[in-house]
Amino acid sequence: MYRKMMKLNIILLATISMVHSFYHIPSMKQFSPQIPLKEDALFGYSIAYQASTKRWFISAPRADHIGKVFTMDENGNMTKISFDIENLNISAKHNLWLGATVRATNAFFVTCAPRYWEMKFPSWKDKERSMAILGICFVQAVNADKHMLKSVHKRDRATFGNKFEYRMDSFGWEIQIDKEMEVILASPIQRGQVSIYQHPLSADNPKLISKTQPRDAVDHNYGYSITTGRFFTNESLFAISSTFGDIGIGKVFFFNKKYTNIQTIINDQVGIMFGAALCALRLNVNHDSLLIGAPTYAENIDSNDSGAVYVYVPDSDYNANRLVFKKIIKATEPGGYFGNSILNLGDMDGDGKDEVAIAAPYEDNGAGTVYIYSGHSLLNQPTTYRVRIKPEGFRSFGFSLTPVENQENGCNDLSIGAPYSNSVFLLHCMASVTVQLRAILPSFQFAHVDKLENFDMEVCLDVTYPERPKEIDAAVEIKIELSTIYSKLKEGTDNGIFSYVVALNNKKPVYCRKLGVQVKIPKSEFFQVIEYNITAALLNSPEEYANYDPTRVLLSERSRLSLRGKESVSTCGAAKSVCVPNLVPSVTSSMKSLNSSTFEYWLGSSERENFAISLQNKGDPAYSSCTHIQIEGANVLTHPRSCSKDDTIFICKPRLPLRNGDIWNIEDFVLETGLLNSKDKYIKIINEVYSHCGNASEKQYYENTVMLYPDSNIQLNGVTNPNDMINTTVDELNTIEKKFEHVYTITNRGKTNWVGMQSEIVFNNSFYIDFLNTTIYAYPEWGAIECPVSEGSNSKYENKFICNIGDMRPNQKITIYISIVTKIGSFEESNDVKNISISTAIHLIDVQSSWLSIGLETILLCQTPSVALWIIILAVVFSLILLGIIAYVLYKCGFLRRKKKGELKILKKEYHRRSMLRQSMRASRMNAGDNDILMHHEENDQENKEHPQI
Repeated sequence: MYRKMMKLNIILLATISMVHSFYHIPSMKQFSPQIPLKEDALFGYSIAYQASTKRWFISAPRADHIGKVFTMDENGNMTKISFDIENLNISAKHNLWLGATVRATNAFFVTCAPRYWEMKFPSWKDKERSMAILGICFVQAVNADKHMLKSVHKRDRATFGNKFEYRMDSFGWEIQIDKEMEVILASPIQRGQVSIYQHPLSADNPKLISKTQPRDAVDHNYGYSITTGRFFTNESLFAISSTFGDIGIGKVFFFNKKYTNIQTIINDQVGIMFGAALCALRLNVNHDSLLIGAPTYAENIDSNDSGAVYVYVPDSDYNANRLVFKKIIKATEPGGYFGNSILNLGDMDGDGKDEVAIAAPYEDNGAGTVYIYSGHSLLNQPTTYRVRIKPEGFRSFGFSLTPVENQENGCNDLSIGAPYSNSVFLLHCMASVTVQLRAILPSFQFAHVDKLENFDMEVCLDVTYPERPKEIDAAVEIKIELSTIYSKLKEGTDNGIFSYVVALNNKKPVYCRKLGVQVKIPKSEFFQVIEYNITAALLNSPEEYANYDPTRVLLSERSRLSLRGKESVSTCGAAKSVCVPNLVPSVTSSMKSLNSSTFEYWLGSSERENFAISLQNKGDPAYSSCTHIQIEGANVLTHPRSCSKDDTIFICKPRLPLRNGDIWNIEDFVLETGLLNSKDKYIKIINEVYSHCGNASEKQYYENTVMLYPDSNIQLNGVTNPNDMINTTVDELNTIEKKFEHVYTITNRGKTNWVGMQSEIVFNNSFYIDFLNTTIYAYPEWGAIECPVSEGSNSKYENKFICNIGDMRPNQKITIYISIVTKIGSFEESNDVKNISISTAIHLIDVQSSWLSIGLETILLCQTPSVALWIIILAVVFSLILLGIIAYVLYKCGFLRRKKKGELKILKKEYHRRSMLRQSMRASRMNAGDNDILMHHEENDQENKEHPQI
């Protein structure tokens, strides 16, 4: 049994923002088990929270030779969970790392011991047992017993081979649970594997989410981190990382619910562990964005392992096709591993954008730090954190992060693990309200000269409240200051400052107050008579109290806490009762101008472009003019300092009144054109000019359009495989299927990012094609796309199929393989030579208002023989057999064999002996007389007559 051991730490923190930190730092709590653990027990290595039972699950994977997992209630009481691993028939019980990852939902929790191993058969065919590091995982439903999850089937394991590294399944180093309650387990050991349990509480085997396509090169740590989200489709996708890919560069793969790899993000830097942490969050309205941690990122040799986080956003908030790189957040301290863990905290300030926590667990010589960023700052420059959480005296603070639902105020508390200090921390969140200052003043243009005027200035505070907490304890102090010698607040002090307090306890949406102002109108054509500065500040911030109170709230980052303005006066001539300015705008741009209102831009030709607006006053003096500028179709990177942004509108005001003939030059707006793609058709610059700011009846509307043109420098090439002619016969075609390929290559040689591309594949002579076995695959750089092929309702001679090949970046190549199989029995017999042409064509759709096309043809050269081939073969075989029989019979009968062969050999030997004798006698009688010679010859002749056969 364990009991709570809780410490309360008040920690000094460094912040860099005028707004508050989301979390109540003074009440941060520290938890650790009462019984002593080993120094390297790693308590807090992984943390999960179950809201339905209000329990934490905290692991200490090195607490003993197996590992321990604890539960903790909201009061800090801890209990060790028993998993009965000791009773399993295992070959080794050493460093199993139980609790390497723990995850929980309201229905169940899951944990694993990824280093569990035993002797297993390497494959389903083998009989010899070998060591296999399998990993063992447990799931427990609320108020139910634990049970083990089934491991990967032996046949699936055998597909990876019999080498030892392929038997290191080690599932459970990473666990994720999606919204459909599917459990995804990863084993990023060696090449890596990912499995999914669609019904984790049942006894089903998992399915593998494997990358089998050869172009999805990954050899290391596939499954290092996993997250899910609706990134660029309407369905939830799996994002799975490989921190070292195939050659050391990180990759993030996206899979749909059919477990098909549909997109990949590839980083170009080696060894930065790109993908060590993945975090899906909502920064836009309709689609999720993705944060990718790279904890060993180093900008230079002096920032080794400082770390960075990459921000990827949908290319469109309405019709997104992919995620595009937005920015990189870089750490400054070396060795901190910034981005090692990232957590989505949810929308904490009500602006529709999620906040995040990003940890650098080894910053400050291993102490660790956690940074909190607002969703607003992740989309804008510069990126600044709201608070830096860094307690003193701990190690690896921030190694693990998990959200804890706060029932009282609706936001997420934050649990932080420091496993090298065997500690877990809890920070309570604080809800935020949004306040907007607003001032209402009368027009001074109609005033008479040399007269004191009394009027009311109205100051309003618009407030937006969160749903929770139900009760609010907050007050805002408002200060008004007039800074010209011609105006004075009636209720103000001698220094011209007046303040009052607005209590938000009754949760009214608007608080307004009228203030009396006295203005002296000078005798002049025009003159500035009033300049005001209004500020708002939260009183008694909850961060000032040591105790946490959920009713105390913060001011959100979206709050408008300051308001400045100037007003001028003029008679506009004795005959006029009102000034009538005439502000005429003109737009200049770095993009090519076609006419006064239209520009053109070639997609991909630059990363950014700019435009500027000038307004010339051709009428009466303008004392309170302004213009509202809105840009549609492109992101605005920077805007002029004279303009303030209100949602999607930029409100610009001149610094001084504009006389007749004056020109007001508004500085450059910088547009992010590098993210534009082929679906973008135009950029609109909408300019609404107000002669008197706020008076909509005097508004003038102007619109400039930038026409966007893609460069359709796309090349199509094709080749047949094995060749464009195949020798065959009709009989062969009707008995044996023929297989051949048409291979098309599409290359984007231009600068435009093409998205949502489609190719139409057309088959001719479709009657001869077996569409049930014919396949079409498109291979972009990130994977494979299977194009649906089935026998359609088209004509006998032509079938058409659509292949969605997706996006093409500049210099990217897509290869389409069409594997054609002929249909057996579909060829008609004929006595004439017949060439059958089977051709395909590919048309690219939506490429600059026309289709790019190319075709390939394979000719089947068919020759029908006069005699059936089987008859010829049979006749040849029969003839060979008959000749063999005849030869055998003649041999047995002695045909062509010699008779008395033995006697002939004896006579040949005797003849040879006598020839040698004669030569010897001839040599010995060389000097004898002729008679002896003649007598000798006669004797020889007589012998030849007696033996003629010699």
